[in-house]
Amino acid sequence: MKNYLLGVDLGSGSVKLTLLHRAGEVVASVVEEYPTHYPQPGWAEQHPEDWCAAFKAALQKLLAAARVSADEMMALAPDAATHTAVLLDESCRPLCDAILWTDQRSSKEVSFLKKEYLDLIMGQTLHAPTCVWTLPQMMWLKAHRPEVWQKTRHLLFAKDYLRFRLTGELMTDTIEAMGSMFYDCVKQEWSKELCAAAGIDESWLPQLRSPTDVAGVVTKAAAREFGLCEGTPVLVGATDTVLEQLAAGSVAVGHGVVKLATAGRICIISDHECPSPYL
Repeated sequence: MKNYLLGVDLGSGSVKLTLLHRAGEVVASVVEEYPTHYPQPGWAEQHPEDWCAAFKAALQKLLAAARVSADEMMALAPDAATHTAVLLDESCRPLCDAILWTDQRSSKEVSFLKKEYLDLIMGQTLHAPTCVWTLPQMMWLKAHRPEVWQKTRHLLFAKDYLRFRLTGELMTDTIEAMGSMFYDCVKQEWSKELCAAAGIDESWLPQLRSPTDVAGVVTKAAAREFGLCEGTPVLVGATDTVLEQLAAGSVAVGHGVVKLATAGRICIISDHECPSPYL
């Protein structure tokens, strides 16, 4: 009988798997680290394939520790830190390492965006540009890695790439899209204006889905590669901070969470937008 749910958290330095019984009980949890590379001062990158390898290793350990087989899982859902884009070629293979949100190489692009596009960015994304966001990171890649840019055919984010490897489906959730800085939060669609400003081809962008949608099922090839059961439903998932809010019970106006992790964050639920160039 299928009694278990699998949560997959791609963190800043490790993947964390948690197996839940359908009644809500935590059955087992496993952490598997992967490296971050610092090729130059202020740069921070990871290999997308390292996420997949760590997921596979962690899954084997988790199932062994829980004494559960893969065919007993009802579904699985991923989350990850925001802003980490993965550029894929026409065969959906990663073209380069993923730039992390801690990377500071795009400071010149940020200055340009603040000078030329601040009002547009604030109006559509409700935030001011910094090196954290995907938009200036993509502008840096376009300027400094033209061989990568010219071969790009798809753009995903960290959890989306792992989910693609499991299901073969290219998509992201609307919350992840908001973290890109080329999504219009007002119209709730990819921003034509900001994509044009960065030179991002809109055909690269994945379809947008709700975090609770079923993205697809584990393919035969993925079942064989990772040790999962073919046909297991895989949810779209969302970003780590949003799901932490939900898990902490912060679900109503005025509720808040203080998070101390790779970065500190204070999250408060409001019933209205609070755009500020200082946040």
